[in-house]
Amino acid sequence: MRAQYFNVTLTQCDYKNVIPTGMVRLIASDLVFFFNLEDFKNSDAFLESLSCGDELVICAEILNDGSYWLKWAYHKTKGWIEPDRNVSFHRGLIKEFLWAFGLSAFAVLAYFCFIYSDDNMLLIVLGAFASCAALVGFSMVTLFLKTIWDIVSPRRKSILKALDQVIAGQYQISHENPKLISLSGIKNPKMKPIKPQFVNELKIAEGEFQSTQGKVNLFGIQQYTVIGYKGAQTVFNANLLQIDGEPFSVVTPENEPLFNNHSLFIAQGDQIEIIHKKLNETDTVEMVFGVFNQQDHLAYTLSNGGSPQERSFYKGLWIFTAALIALFAIALLVMNITEVIERGNHWDYWDWLYILDNGVGFISFASSITLGISFLTGLCVAIYFYVSKRGRMNFIAQRYLSYLRKKNGQSDYVTEVRT
Repeated sequence: MRAQYFNVTLTQCDYKNVIPTGMVRLIASDLVFFFNLEDFKNSDAFLESLSCGDELVICAEILNDGSYWLKWAYHKTKGWIEPDRNVSFHRGLIKEFLWAFGLSAFAVLAYFCFIYSDDNMLLIVLGAFASCAALVGFSMVTLFLKTIWDIVSPRRKSILKALDQVIAGQYQISHENPKLISLSGIKNPKMKPIKPQFVNELKIAEGEFQSTQGKVNLFGIQQYTVIGYKGAQTVFNANLLQIDGEPFSVVTPENEPLFNNHSLFIAQGDQIEIIHKKLNETDTVEMVFGVFNQQDHLAYTLSNGGSPQERSFYKGLWIFTAALIALFAIALLVMNITEVIERGNHWDYWDWLYILDNGVGFISFASSITLGISFLTGLCVAIYFYVSKRGRMNFIAQRYLSYLRKKNGQSDYVTEVRT
């Protein structure tokens, strides 16, 4: 994500009586901004002072659905909110590093398992599990390095430098786009225009789902416990809401911008449309599968109990497959180089030919198996979306919400929320 700098006029500010608690939405000049109250020290006082029509200068980064995650905001007379300028390393980072390093160390076990397997199935299986653990470790190392980068990043310094210029009044409103500002020595990317899309009328069989529209009334939170495998208990907070007197409950996760997505957001009085259905005749509660917020034109599908969601599942599956094949290739390269070194480290034509011949054969074999397993996994999930009532409803909700987004002049992106 790259920071952009805006000059906008506030039309709506929501932070009281919202889902999830502690998240804030600003609607300004037809743009939607989100942030967490805890992100800034004086955010309550700043928001309390704002009123409709206020002109704000905002730094934010665009998210997948076209909304923005706010980094700081400034008003000429009412002050500003900014990130902590004294961010530093803490003990939690040490724990993250130890976990990441520990799991990554399984790469050594995987290496020796493949080196000395000699067609021993037990060692091959052990090496495969060790490779998976190492892959998780490498992912954690990546996230750890990202956290470190956020602390020492020049981008963070640039964002704070831009705020200092704005406070000093050293900015100009862009002539090309009045919503953007120009800053000395800081690039401000142009806003990407939304490409108009031809919207085909969506044909969905009658009775596939029910849709309820109206102003939402948020009236409480209900806590419930789910007992899982071997008695493991998980506590969830369900947000209770009403539309035209009809009750619904929605579970929301943490409201952090994960992978350029934000959590489901609903404010008291929002005009929303809920996609819901009773999967079984014996069910007493309508299960919510999707939400379209007409206030900000954002849409969300809800996974309902951890069932897979189409886009995020397939994206994760192919990323995992590519990473696993890359891990096999690296492991094979290291093994072959080690073998040549053990033979005296004399590199010649035959050594390179051996590595190429052995490598192509092994990678072809490993890739075929990995891709085959991934294809079968994807096929099973596709069958699940077609056969399972819950899976089919997730699929239909995704299509319908994409249709609503395009109908309102937005992209077809729908945020998938795991509940």
